Order: sequence, then structure tokens, then C-alpha cells
Amino acid sequence: MGSSKDSMDTTSYRPCWSFPGTPLPHSGRCSLSLVRTTIKVLRHIFSTHGLPHQLVSDNGPSFTSQEFKKFMSLNGIRHSLTAPYHPRSNGLAERAVQTFKNAIKKMEGPLHERIARFLFSYRITPQSTTGQSPAELLMGRRLRSVLDTAHPDFTLPSQKEKTKSNARSFKLHDKLFARNYSGKPLWIPVVVCKVTGPLSYHVETMNGLVLKRHADQLRKRYTEDSEPDTLPEDSDWDDDFTPLIPNVPPPPTPPPLPPPIRRSTRSRMTTDHGPY
Repeated sequence: MGSSKDSMDTTSYRPCWSFPGTPLPHSGRCSLSLVRTTIKVLRHIFSTHGLPHQLVSDNGPSFTSQEFKKFMSLNGIRHSLTAPYHPRSNGLAERAVQTFKNAIKKMEGPLHERIARFLFSYRITPQSTTGQSPAELLMGRRLRSVLDTAHPDFTLPSQKEKTKSNARSFKLHDKLFARNYSGKPLWIPVVVCKVTGPLSYHVETMNGLVLKRHADQLRKRYTEDSEPDTLPEDSDWDDDFTPLIPNVPPPPTPPPLPPPIRRSTRSRMTTDHGPY
């Protein structure tokens, strides 16, 4: 974070997200309005991106005031001040300030439009340190730009395969069943007469009536007298439905029977001991 007599520039170390050119009130000394404006700007940034672990700034009067120190302490943010007369201590912010100023000078148009165009270009440009743009690091996706209009059909192969596997697509003149919302039966035979989008169609009934239907409201019709899969009224037409079977504990296993007692079958001779 850095400041000048006209504005305050804020940059995140990761993902190099810049918030340059925030206007500040003119003052030759640390005024209360300057400190409160600085805190107001930071509150707006924190409300969107959360509280940082550490904030590095120069030794501007608004950053060394007691009110600013209290604001940092209440929010659990460690505040570090750079060494005086050593801009490289906060090199990322200083570099972002110079990039911002040089770009704004070369642009034409109102100031707010130049700032918006610069921020968009800066945030979609891959950084040499990370190999990714700030937008990809912060949002997890590429932002669409004017350059993408040169290749409108370009999509990552993984995204194409995922979309193709999840989507139910039909062609012109396909014979289908369409969901009927005007009474019985629930499904009526139709023919695709126009493809209006990746998942939307115009279908024509046997009476010549044209209906607009989503792919989820259509089913394939393999023969003239076939019937569509019957689904309940409130079904969301999920083809991969698996009924839930409660876990019933198995019956207890009876204890094993003891082995039978084996007795000897040998014939025994009695012994006569005589009288006592």
C-alpha cells in the first residue's frame, strides 16, 4: 500500500490484485478526514476480499496515526511500515503505482474510463511471478476479454467433454415426446422443428401446434406407438435415480451346536469279585 498527495494505491501481494487511484483529501498534515477516508477505503476493500494477515505501507501520516493503529488492532491485522527513503521495501506496491501512472498518461478519455480500462487489462494479464493472471488467482477462472471474440468457439477440451456428457441434445426432425402442461396425457408426441439453443427447442405437435421446450422436458420416441418413461408430476427428470435402501442389520447368527458325545461300542466283560 502506498499513498501520494492525491490518491492511495492498494495492491495485494497474492494475487497481485490492484486498487489504484483512490482519491484522498488534500492536506499538508495528518488531518482527521484523511485518516477516516483511508479507513473507509480499506473497509470497502475488506468487505469484498476479507481481512488480510498483514498490511505493509509507507510512513504516510495517515498510516502512523493512533486511529489507524487502533483500526488495525481491532481487525487483527499486523501493520508493517517500510524503511524511510527506501521504496524498494514495498516494491510490489511501488511497481504497481508506476505501472498505473505510466498507463494512465498514455490513454485518452475521461479519467474514470482510463482507470477502468487499465484495471481490466492489468487483472487479465498473466504475471511473471505466478504464471497466472490476478483474476485467475482470485476468482479461479479466466475473464472474458475482447481477444476472446477472435475465437468465440474456443473452449478447454475438458470443459467440452463435460458439457457434452451432461447435456441431452437433439437434432432437427427428431421424433420425441414433449411434456404436456395443458392436461392429459402428460407426454405428447412431437417433432423437432427448430433448434433455438444448446438445450432449447421448438417442437411441433401432431396438430401443428409449435411449443417451446427445454431438453429436460423432452424424451426420445423410438417407435410410433412407444410410450415415454413414466415420471411423477413433481419429478425433476433425473435419469440416474437410485432408490434408497435402508440399512437393516443381519439376523444374529446362532451359536454352533456342540459336537455329539461319542461312546465306545466295545463289549465289556464283568468281573466277579466273589463274596465280601
